[in-house]
Amino acid sequence: MNYRKVFPTGKQLFVVVHVESPDQAMQNVATAKENGADGVFLIGHRISHKELTCCYCYVRDRVPDFFVGLNYLDLDNRQSIRLVSQLQTEAVWLDDPTPIVQLRGWQQEMAAERLIVFGGVAFKGQRAVTDPAQAAREAAPYLDVVTTSGDRTGLAPTVEKIQEMKKAIGDVPLAIASGITSDNVAAYLAVGTDCFLVATGISFSFAALDPAKVGALSKIIHNSTS
Repeated sequence: MNYRKVFPTGKQLFVVVHVESPDQAMQNVATAKENGADGVFLIGHRISHKELTCCYCYVRDRVPDFFVGLNYLDLDNRQSIRLVSQLQTEAVWLDDPTPIVQLRGWQQEMAAERLIVFGGVAFKGQRAVTDPAQAAREAAPYLDVVTTSGDRTGLAPTVEKIQEMKKAIGDVPLAIASGITSDNVAAYLAVGTDCFLVATGISFSFAALDPAKVGALSKIIHNSTS
């Protein structure tokens, strides 16, 4: 799997940057990098995909050796994969990569073999899933990282949900993308979570990271032996 080619061991922290401008994005990326994050995902809640792409290029020029992924909220999944492949960035994050029939076709779309696909399964704001473990099992062959969340932004999933999903997918990496803080991350490390996509729990505000919180969470994740 592409993910383990880049991160062969350990647990990882990816800081989610809510992008508003090139300088604001770069300031947050620098904060993440300087405080131990393994990479970032740039996401544009308030800007278009064209603006987000410009901000990504601005960041990439300044930190060419840092892991940077993208989440395009105003593009469909196929459009996102095509654009990210053209940009030759490391990863794309798709909030809802189902139904499975689409995933089979996407493998042909990934021109860059190194592209890492994070895909939302039993994810906030998407269609309801009655059996997260089964949904994860079905999606796992087509994703590099199965990515799940709590029911809403800032709310962590239950430990039981994560435990069941991880058991269902085995060695396929599992990420959590909501509600993680320094206070609760140990419980999710203990049940096999591989990486964390975090914004709210390490931020001063929607658009500004807290360096101390980034550093504290990074230390806990990287010192884990689970």
